[in-house]
Amino acid sequence: MWDYITVVRSYEIIPGKVIAFRRKYKRSRKSASYIYYPVIEFIGKGNKKEFQAKSGASWPMYDIGESVEVYYSNKYDDQRLKSVAQGIIGPIFMVVGLVICYIFWINFEMSFFSLVTAFGLSGVVAWFFGSMLRKREIKSVPDLAQEVRSLRKKVRHNHPSKDNLLTTQQELDNPDLPENKNLKFIGPVFAVIGLLAIAGAIYVGINRWNFLDRAQTAEGRVIDFKSQTDDDGTTYYPIVEFVHPPTGQSITFKHDVGSSTPSYGRGAAVPILYDPGNASHAIIDDGLWNWFATILISVIGIAFFGVGSTLTRKWWKQERFKKRRFTKN
Repeated sequence: MWDYITVVRSYEIIPGKVIAFRRKYKRSRKSASYIYYPVIEFIGKGNKKEFQAKSGASWPMYDIGESVEVYYSNKYDDQRLKSVAQGIIGPIFMVVGLVICYIFWINFEMSFFSLVTAFGLSGVVAWFFGSMLRKREIKSVPDLAQEVRSLRKKVRHNHPSKDNLLTTQQELDNPDLPENKNLKFIGPVFAVIGLLAIAGAIYVGINRWNFLDRAQTAEGRVIDFKSQTDDDGTTYYPIVEFVHPPTGQSITFKHDVGSSTPSYGRGAAVPILYDPGNASHAIIDDGLWNWFATILISVIGIAFFGVGSTLTRKWWKQERFKKRRFTKN
């Protein structure tokens, strides 16, 4: 995020053009695929320059010849393809990090041994990174940013036998490319799944909003856990018992959010929210975590819809290109 904010605030925005795509072969243990990196041309310092974008995708995100905007710095002679991806991914990683920290602290048991272990490990990590910075004579954030830029320029991802440069739209839209064969179906399917997930998130959110609006508070106690095991591991759901204030009746319910490790100890007192019209409909009052399901489904839906829309847009571009080429011929 610091890098992104620095670029947005201090770099100038100049026009550029996509002149090619570098298609790079990527192989894992179970599969193989290609990643497409756009090659951008622009005018910097009065001279024509070109560079390959640092991030790619499993399909070409632009057309050959499409106009784009470039972040450029005369001071560092550094250029970036203008994109909001870094500004989105950065906060997502920060939120995930904060959630992990929150989960750690609510499960952290304060003791002399745990404090020594935590501070000891933190000290070792800090010393290790500090020695690396001192070795490279990095004494400030700008020095670190400059070192990162230098390392980026040295890194090469070329694969001489598999990588190739696509310089025409005809090559890019070749139906024989594996990435182009199923775009007609994959894009709409992903978009529909995303829309259904978003609709589900809205439905779940409205139900949760209505429940919280009429819910009453009470004090409960965790008496047990219900475990569910699948391919991803075991999830533990707290079983909570509380006394219904109006009737004095003891009511037991299963909390609707579980975790890979028990979030509470047996016998722990917890605040709860219950429906006055149906007291067995109750949850542990976890504050923001009360919206966990809504947020999770929303993120999944937006991700699927975004990917599906992008793939569908690319398929439409291919169809328009094919029609223009057919008309010319």
